[in-house]
Amino acid sequence: SNAYQPVKDVAMSCAQGGAAPNIIYGLALGYKSCVYAVMLLALNIFVSYYLAHMFGVAVSALGVLSTLATGLTIDAYGPITDNAGGIAEMSGFPEFVRERTDKLDAAGNTTAAIGKGFAISSAAMVSLALFGAFVDTVGLKSVDLLEPLQFAGLLVGAMIPYWFSAMTMKSVGMAANAMVEEVRRQVKELRGGALDEKSSGNGGDDDQWTVFKSDIAEAKHNVDFWNKEVARLKKENEKIAEDGIGATPAEKYAACIKIATDASLQEMIPPGCLVIFTPILVGFFFGVQALAGLLAGSLVSSVQMAISASNSGGAWDNAKKYISGQNLYVDYNGKPRQIIKKTKIYHEVHNASVIGDTVGDPLKDTSGPALNIVMKLMAIISLVFGPSFPSIEKGGLIAQAFAKFA
Repeated sequence: SNAYQPVKDVAMSCAQGGAAPNIIYGLALGYKSCVYAVMLLALNIFVSYYLAHMFGVAVSALGVLSTLATGLTIDAYGPITDNAGGIAEMSGFPEFVRERTDKLDAAGNTTAAIGKGFAISSAAMVSLALFGAFVDTVGLKSVDLLEPLQFAGLLVGAMIPYWFSAMTMKSVGMAANAMVEEVRRQVKELRGGALDEKSSGNGGDDDQWTVFKSDIAEAKHNVDFWNKEVARLKKENEKIAEDGIGATPAEKYAACIKIATDASLQEMIPPGCLVIFTPILVGFFFGVQALAGLLAGSLVSSVQMAISASNSGGAWDNAKKYISGQNLYVDYNGKPRQIIKKTKIYHEVHNASVIGDTVGDPLKDTSGPALNIVMKLMAIISLVFGPSFPSIEKGGLIAQAFAKFA
């Protein structure tokens, strides 16, 4: 929450150094947030196992899952307040309405982080219980990290969440780029001749590649461009005042919605295949010992990544809202000075916070929550296919092939 010092530190980093320190502070906050959460989770698993072995872990996981109603409630609060803010902005409500919805949205980010914490802890314990069932099913007496196959599987398993997160993050970036291009195309259609005029050497896309002979030439070019831009905006405002603001055609919304929905379905196929087929292939080709190490590494790595991604993203989002609410004060000549809107420094600081929020959204809304599925799905698939895997005595198909030629 932006009421606490960690988020204030992230917001202050935007004023002190811009976007880069903002990213660094946010990542550091996310990594640090793993410490207490993982310690509590480890303590819970230790006590549960000490009291009733794997059955105790399973009952503990069931206890966390029993808070489902509370988790759904606090998870739903965030999107509701976020959408309320979007509706207020799109509808042209007074600025104070948007300020209030931002405060509610900041609280929603906090409740969402709490809900994700419940989900991560339950996923970890459920995965551990399923892992215990898998070990019992295939007849493994213990998971020995000194065995080369199991240690190799551990390393590969710890890599899987990173690979999975890379795929989901890149998918979000590709969908966002496609959305931006579509919006640019629609804006060009709406403005029509205004952009055609700009593309002829008055600030269009070709000017991005212009090499200026001096700073004075660049300054003159910028002055000319902004004078024409101001004149164009005045004409647009006058036209809006005369004709009124028309509703955006539904097909323009549909194009953007299609990009998002197509990406959400198509781009999730490769990550899904990674999670589904990795334990199957490892179990058949390398044996259940390697698969046991794979599941252990994936579980441990996913917990850390899920916690850090969720908290980093929430911190960046709340830092942006803290700055937007004009709550940030910086030291100016030995005195605190408020960063208020419609000032140049606010524009720079706010832009830095927006960059952090843009990085954080796919972390906290896509990769982080999806890692819960990685933990559980890999364990479930291993348990289901456990009886079909080669026995411990025979080893995997690759080991059997080596044995024949040896």
